[in-house]
Amino acid sequence: PAIGEHFFGQEFSVGLGRDRWNLELVKVLKSPDVVEALNSHGLPPLPGTREDLSRDIARESATWGRVIRERKIAMP
Repeated sequence: PAIGEHFFGQEFSVGLGRDRWNLELVKVLKSPDVVEALNSHGLPPLPGTREDLSRDIARESATWGRVIRERKIAMP
């Protein structure tokens, strides 16, 4: 699967404002009901900034890229 299939990012209409969208999304992800629902499916919410998401993706890409290279895993 592609990395885009594993990381939950957001797309939205022009004019909403990325900072405002992030602020509202963080509020939702901190809501006790949402936290409970996501945790019950093994998906702990990770509210944060856009920069946090970029760092998480970069870190995971580096980690799994190294595993793929070391194990010589090739796509069929």
